[in-house]
Amino acid sequence: MSRWAFQTVWIVGLALPCPIFAADIEAALAAIKAVGREGVGNEPARRGWRDVVAEGPRALPVIFKAFDGVDPTVANWFRTAVEAIVEREQQAGRPMDKGLFESVATDRSRFAPARDLAFEMLDRLDPTARQRLLPAMLDDPSARIRREAIEWALRSSPDTDR
Repeated sequence: MSRWAFQTVWIVGLALPCPIFAADIEAALAAIKAVGREGVGNEPARRGWRDVVAEGPRALPVIFKAFDGVDPTVANWFRTAVEAIVEREQQAGRPMDKGLFESVATDRSRFAPARDLAFEMLDRLDPTARQRLLPAMLDDPSARIRREAIEWALRSSPDTDR
C-alpha cells in the first residue's frame, strides 16, 4: 500500500464511525472488569486500560456507562483511565466536552462512583460548575456530592461565621 493510500484510509477511518470501535472498547472494558483481588487478571486489564485510554475522549461515554455496579477495584481502573484521557487532552490543549461530564454528574440514576468522578472532572474543566450545580444537590443520592453540596451551602450562608 502506498503512503498516500495509507493516509487516506487513516483519515477516512477517523472521520467515519468505526463499527469495530464498539467491539474493541467493550472487549477492553471487559478485560478491566475481569480484574480481581491480589493481581488476578492484572495483565489483560492493563492491556485493556491502555486500549481504552488510546481511544481518547470518544471512549468516555462508554467508560461512564460501564461503571454501573462495578466493584471498587474496577472502578479505580476506570477512574484512572478517565483521568488519563482528560489529562492527555488538557496537555495537548484540546477542549473537552464539559456537557458529557455534567450530564453524568447530574444523572441521579447513575452509579455514585461514576457521578463523583464526572463531577470532579467537570470541576477541573469548568470553574463555574461547582457554584452552579451544588445548590440543587443538597439531597443527592451520592454521599460525596451531597456532603460537598451541604458544605458549600454552609459556607455560602450569610448566617454562618466563616
